[in-house]
Amino acid sequence: MHFPAETTEKLLMHAEQLGVSRQRLLEQAAVDSRGEVSQLSYEQLAALYDEAARSSGDDAFGLHVGERTSPTMYGMLGYGVANSRTFGEALDHLLQFQRLWSEAVGFEVVRAASKVRLRYWHQGRLSAEARRQESEQMMAAMLSFARSAVGSTIGAIEIRFEHKAPPDTTEHKRVFGCSIFFDAPSTEIVFPAKLLEMPLTGADLALGRLIKQHAEAALVAHGTREPFLDRTRGLVRESILASRQVSLASLAEASGLGPRTLQRKLRQRGLTFREIVEDARIDLARLYLEDPSTAIARIAFDLGYSQPSAFHRAFLRKSGVTPQQYRKQREGRERH
Repeated sequence: MHFPAETTEKLLMHAEQLGVSRQRLLEQAAVDSRGEVSQLSYEQLAALYDEAARSSGDDAFGLHVGERTSPTMYGMLGYGVANSRTFGEALDHLLQFQRLWSEAVGFEVVRAASKVRLRYWHQGRLSAEARRQESEQMMAAMLSFARSAVGSTIGAIEIRFEHKAPPDTTEHKRVFGCSIFFDAPSTEIVFPAKLLEMPLTGADLALGRLIKQHAEAALVAHGTREPFLDRTRGLVRESILASRQVSLASLAEASGLGPRTLQRKLRQRGLTFREIVEDARIDLARLYLEDPSTAIARIAFDLGYSQPSAFHRAFLRKSGVTPQQYRKQREGRERH
């Protein structure tokens, strides 16, 4: 699971602008500097960002690279995203073809109520602190794209990072201009849902369609398809939002599989149908709980729980706190 050379180029160029030798940086990050850099593992990329921050003396190095990043720096994937009809279609393109860029990292989108959550995940065992600079780069890059793509002042509602807060968050506040939370369960950016329908300024739709055709062909040649779990989780969330309920039979039909085949595929990944449904419900619950005007009993009903007490037990089991405690924690963070 590697990254193409383009990923490193923007990093190395920015480091050089800060007076850091490209070759010296590669050597200090334990990256082979002989000849041209072709591919890096995610561990190497994270180490390179970390070393660039230390060598340049810029503790916000990742943020500064991210806010200068253009989608076109991501090759065919980026051009497809930038030439989509709406911001929502741009995210759909990102999700469908992101593995053409790398299988080491990716995004997951959770849509609910008035918000859409874009969650950044990675494959591997690096700690949140070791990934800090790269994660901050990616969140800054996504927000920069959103701001430029819709030609609007609409920005993020909030940003969350898994790593702890750095000593100085001045640049974080400047770059993001919204609520920022650290030491969070996941790294993600939350946008207002109305942003999804906004058209992209400057998009060439004919070019976008052509790029999508090439990307679809590339997926076949690459031997890569949309991951089974990503699609299944998405179908579960859609069913819950549409009808509050999801059955094994309806999920299997939507997946184009037989119920037994679906169960077998889940078992092969260490999951059961009940677990994947409960995970989706709790994920949506966290979004709903962010709105203090929505009663917890109402949330339980909207998510398909028979009783508020059942929702209470499920949320506690998955999150380690009750829905009431989660909401109080969120309100306390926002006051600070």
